[in-house]
Amino acid sequence: MMTFRLQTLCALLALSTLVPAVTQAEDLNFNNIDKGDLEKVIGDLSSNFAHTTVSGASALGAVFGFEFGLVGGVSSTPGIDKLVKETDPNADAAGLPHAGLIAMFSVPFGVTVEANIIPSFGSDEFKFSNTGIGVKWTMTDAVLSLPFSLAVKGTMTKTELDFETVINNASTGNIPVNSKLNMSGTTTGLAAVISKNFLFFEPYFGLGMVSTDGDLKVTGTGTIFDTTLTTGQSAGAKNSGSHLFLGAELGLLFFKLGVEYSKLIDADRYTAKLSFYF
Repeated sequence: MMTFRLQTLCALLALSTLVPAVTQAEDLNFNNIDKGDLEKVIGDLSSNFAHTTVSGASALGAVFGFEFGLVGGVSSTPGIDKLVKETDPNADAAGLPHAGLIAMFSVPFGVTVEANIIPSFGSDEFKFSNTGIGVKWTMTDAVLSLPFSLAVKGTMTKTELDFETVINNASTGNIPVNSKLNMSGTTTGLAAVISKNFLFFEPYFGLGMVSTDGDLKVTGTGTIFDTTLTTGQSAGAKNSGSHLFLGAELGLLFFKLGVEYSKLIDADRYTAKLSFYF
């Protein structure tokens, strides 16, 4: 019963963290998006929701370990902000929130499997879902002997985002029309992570690459795309870049607190964690 209540509380906290995204998403009105613009939109959104568990390189235990909890924070969205301001100079889309329910378990030989999930939720005006998975191999628990923990981690995240928008351009006869936008994307990453465990405190640093592959589609009247990109209502783009991150975890009895800063492609992301482990 207690486990169920804790998981329910984490879910409610995660959803409440994302509530501001409803209002912000409804203010994301785009126009005349070309290829470069679409790459920035897909890159910003995918970077914001990319997988993280705010964790260092060490495994959760010498043999087995388990951790579950909540992560949440905010990311800068410079590409989206620039495009939105072209439509409305008073609009503000400089950042978006992110959150997730996390679960991790470690098995022998330093292997840890991770998940960062927000189940599908929302309404006709706004819908969102995000599923991230990761596999981390702590080499210093298996084949290497070093004075610090060294790991390699691969991740993949799938994101779906639907929200209302207003289109006002030649495709609508220059009349404001309510439509909907759908963004779907997949983000993959590979990184090396190092950390050092000082009893209850573990700072860490990671460096790798991340790539995104996404689609943006209008459902309803009008289009937001420049004719140099497409004359239709949907288009896709890919983006890639470096992924630098650093953070720290603090373990207190069965609780963990963590903070992390990361730079994914062009976005700055700040994330905090509250979790339970054993």
